[in-house]
Amino acid sequence: YNVNTLTQIMAKVIIENKDLYKERIEYFKEARENMYDELKSLGIVVYPSHANFLWMELNSKIVENCLKNNIYIRQMKFNDKDYFRVCMGTKEENEAFMKVVRENA
Repeated sequence: YNVNTLTQIMAKVIIENKDLYKERIEYFKEARENMYDELKSLGIVVYPSHANFLWMELNSKIVENCLKNNIYIRQMKFNDKDYFRVCMGTKEENEAFMKVVRENA
């Protein structure tokens, strides 16, 4: 597929300044692993990931309360089953999501 000019320029800047992004990448890795571990401990079905998001199964109570708290999670269907993709965010955003999960798991 085509990649627009702005995206190409940003990719070049990132590649040329990789050291600047290493800290951010490490943050996302650590946040993902911490969230994964806590979700598993709460009995949430969550799948291992090497990306900046986790793929999981959530009950309707968690989903409803995320919406009520303006927490965006992406609903996706696979084999006629609902799954949810949750991207890593700031420490505060991740904690807000986990608070809803803890209260509704």
